[in-house]
Amino acid sequence: MAKLDDFSLSRSSASGVTAGLDSFFGDGSDGTLTTGATLTSTLNGPVIIKQYSSINLGSGQTLTVSSPCQGLILYSQGDVVISGTIDMTQKAPYASNANIIPMLLTKVKSDLTTTTIDKYYKLTTVLEKIVGGAGGAGGYGGGSSTLYRSTGGSAGSGRQNLGGFGGGGGGGLSTNSDSQGGNGGSIEYTELGGGFNSSNPVTTSSAWLTVKGIHGYCGSGGMGGVYLGASASSIPIGGKCYGGGGGGGSGYRSGGSYNNGSDSQYAGGFILIIAKDNIVINSGGIIRANGGSGGNGGAGSNSGAACSGGGGGGGAGGGVIALFYSGTYSNSGTVQVNGGAGGSGGSAAVGGGEAGASGSSGSAGTILTQKLS
Repeated sequence: MAKLDDFSLSRSSASGVTAGLDSFFGDGSDGTLTTGATLTSTLNGPVIIKQYSSINLGSGQTLTVSSPCQGLILYSQGDVVISGTIDMTQKAPYASNANIIPMLLTKVKSDLTTTTIDKYYKLTTVLEKIVGGAGGAGGYGGGSSTLYRSTGGSAGSGRQNLGGFGGGGGGGLSTNSDSQGGNGGSIEYTELGGGFNSSNPVTTSSAWLTVKGIHGYCGSGGMGGVYLGASASSIPIGGKCYGGGGGGGSGYRSGGSYNNGSDSQYAGGFILIIAKDNIVINSGGIIRANGGSGGNGGAGSNSGAACSGGGGGGGAGGGVIALFYSGTYSNSGTVQVNGGAGGSGGSAAVGGGEAGASGSSGSAGTILTQKLS
């Protein structure tokens, strides 16, 4: 986990006067926060911004958002005291990384001064340097005594203020090299986000189909191999990548059954608090933005056949928590940006084959604490 606390926020304005951040704390229009809430957010949509006069979140109270989005920004004109929980765990969007941080410009429409613009510039300059934790790599899909394994996908790096995506697990082998599982999808470019195998792409209706699994892409799990399948619909599908990598599908052979890889959980999100006075996290208080798990690989279930398990998807990266204050900062509670666990590899069939490998865990994200001067 990266912990940053030495960013310089000083910068001269166009007029040559150094403008601080002492009055850039919202307008207090949301009043005093004392109870928890689930703030309405759009799935993969914009940041949620709240402007409080003060924050005193009590024990047992939780503040979060309803759906993964680009972040939660809390302004406070007074103290911020946390005895409850502010939670953006598994709340990072499935969106691209190519966006400007949607910070609040206090009174900018009516007071477009150099000072106001300078405050905005300095804070966003700091935040645009911060990234969340990287995702974990996907596990290989099981083969036959180490032969014919499929490859797990490589993971993506942390995104700006968000956790990174995990690689997909490889699909499991059915019987031989003609029915090897597909490779797990890799995250080559973090700005492209994740991906998934939305449906079975094999259109042939020929009976007794034997095919290699189709490779996943952008973090989805690879499809399992099929040997003497009854039809093209009998193909184990890899799980979707939402943050962690999707699990790989198991191998399948006629006369038995198969298991799809499971979908992953979302990555760790973004929390920004800007307090005019003090930030106090009491014992039992929690601020967290942890990453979610990768998808599990499908289990091979054909007794008596060499059907192997799919690989587990890599875990999603932990998010980013940035805490700015003008007074003091004290923490006797928990501030947490853990990476998610890798998905479990699917077990092999009783009669043969090989279990899939589990995915790797995602990395911890970044915590920034900074006194404003």
